[in-house]
Amino acid sequence: KLPGFIGNRPGYLIFSRRAKEIIEKLSEGQKIEYLNFSLINHKGHVHSNDYFIINPVGGFDALNVKASEIIRADDDGRVLDVPTIVLDSTKLERAPHLFRLGQKPIVYLISAALRAALVEANVTNLICLRVPQRPAED
Repeated sequence: KLPGFIGNRPGYLIFSRRAKEIIEKLSEGQKIEYLNFSLINHKGHVHSNDYFIINPVGGFDALNVKASEIIRADDDGRVLDVPTIVLDSTKLERAPHLFRLGQKPIVYLISAALRAALVEANVTNLICLRVPQRPAED
C-alpha cells in the first residue's frame, strides 16, 4: 500500500493526489507548484501516476528573530543558518497554510488546520513536529 507522503533524501514534498487536493483547497490563491510524476518501481514499471511534488514558491517571514538562534555572515550579515527556530506567533496570524520559512527555505511549515485536514483524510507517513512560537518583543 502506498503512503500519502513519501519521505525522500532531498527533502521534497511528495504527496498523493488526495493530499494534494487538500493542500490545494486550503492554499487557494497561494503560489504553489504541483508537479505530477510517475512513481517507478524497482522493476522499472509505473507503480503510480497519482503523486505530486508540491513546491510552495518563495518564503514567508515567520521567524522570531530575537528568540531564534541565527548564524549570520561576518561580511554582510546575511542569514547562513537558523539552527534553533522560534516562530513569531503574531506573524503566523497571516501565514499561509503551507510555506517555506523565509530565512531557511529548506524548512516547510504547515498550519494546524492543514495538519488536521491531512490527518482526518488519513494521509499516512507524515510526521509533523511542533515548532516553538511566541510573539516578538518590542
